[in-house]
Amino acid sequence: MQAIERPLVSRRLQPAPSSLNRVIDCTIACALAALTVPSIAIVALIIKMESAGPALVREERLARSGRRVLVYKRWQRSTSLF
Repeated sequence: MQAIERPLVSRRLQPAPSSLNRVIDCTIACALAALTVPSIAIVALIIKMESAGPALVREERLARSGRRVLVYKRWQRSTSLF
């Protein structure tokens, strides 16, 4: 009798451990943050140079739970609506 060979394609991949997934997620998040933070800083600097007020505005809001939350927003004033 001949031995039946299974094709390599039918092998199932084992899922990665959750700790490995966490490391990959954190690495990707840090890389994306490193790419976006400079552009946010440049936009804030441009807003500050073009207008007299602050580039970021601190606003106090009420959360669903009733707790007060501080929110920092990008301030952009325009002279026209369009």
